[in-house]
Amino acid sequence: MVVSGATIAGPMISGVLIQADLFGSGWRPAFLVNLPIGLLGVLGALRFLPESRSDQARRLDLPSVLLVSAALVCLIYPLIEGHERDWPWWSFALMALSVPLFAAFHLRCVATHRRTRSALVPPSLWRDRAFTVGLGMYLLAYSGIASFFLYQSLMLQFAYGYSALGVAATMSPFAVGSMAGYYSSAPFVKRASGRKAVAMGALIWSLGVAGVGATTLLSGNGLKGWYFVPAFAVAGFGLGFALAPLLGVVLGSVRSSDAGSASGTLSTGQQVGAVLGVALMGAVFFGTLGSSAEHSAEERAATVRTAVSATAGPDQAERLAARFSSCAIAQGEGGQVTDEKCRALLAGSEPTVKTQLREARRDDYRMAYAMSAFVLAVAAALVALGVRFLPRPAPAPQQ
Repeated sequence: MVVSGATIAGPMISGVLIQADLFGSGWRPAFLVNLPIGLLGVLGALRFLPESRSDQARRLDLPSVLLVSAALVCLIYPLIEGHERDWPWWSFALMALSVPLFAAFHLRCVATHRRTRSALVPPSLWRDRAFTVGLGMYLLAYSGIASFFLYQSLMLQFAYGYSALGVAATMSPFAVGSMAGYYSSAPFVKRASGRKAVAMGALIWSLGVAGVGATTLLSGNGLKGWYFVPAFAVAGFGLGFALAPLLGVVLGSVRSSDAGSASGTLSTGQQVGAVLGVALMGAVFFGTLGSSAEHSAEERAATVRTAVSATAGPDQAERLAARFSSCAIAQGEGGQVTDEKCRALLAGSEPTVKTQLREARRDDYRMAYAMSAFVLAVAAALVALGVRFLPRPAPAPQQ
């Protein structure tokens, strides 16, 4: 609950810090705030957490750490940077290289387990259906949280001119709904079961996220932040309802001898899922953004051509419409118009051109975010479906 709540609260706190612009530092406090928080966490752990030692303490296998870290970098870095750099050859080469690195990591874990029983991830976990299904559920769930907020923030700021604080305020119903879901989940688990709570919560979450996508798509370019309040509240409630018992449900199905390793791996899965979600949803978001830009540019160039031809003549109108199309596509592909010709077009054109560029940008970002939201709704539904594939825990022995 704490980790999930912090994941939701993070973007909102960052928005407040960026808007405050402390000492002219801009966006930097959104990252620097982690330093005092981390220091307080270390001091609190030293002061309040009791020391514990295992009779069979395991050593950290550094080669395994290096292998899995290298594999994750090779997979995630090109997914994040590929679109920005127009998918160069090395992006595909790095992703391909991650496959043998993951294989080498697994072989290292197998060999270490045979020698010392201190593998970073015990090989037996991968044969445990509860763990593999649970890990998939974790990756899906946490991949949706960070990307859900990030790409809505891009839409509201780039297309609608919202400030970071305005974006944070728009997202607040989600946080309220999630906390309500957390506290409603525990009584339901006592009456029914954790498995039902996860399945029901994930379905509610999926419906809420689909509602966000539908709101984005159907509201048109006059979209306002408060339009999202009902869908955000539903999505947040479902997320909180599902995530509160999720760890207990997964670990309750894993063999007790592997519970410790499974818990650590699932915690890592949260972070990996968040990064993968941002990277993969970025491909969906920016891919849709680029294709939508071409369509909206062609459509709105006709409006510009008609408006300008009445005063400047058809030849001038045609040249202006062509420049408009190029700028509209550029702003859709890159988010911001930086080309000098586009800047000159914006600075010297009549209001019709500026208005149509703004509307084209809103069209593109709405379509991109709506598509992303629908994909995330499917991911949330798959979390609910995953419950069906978790083996039920063995009943407790009779006293």
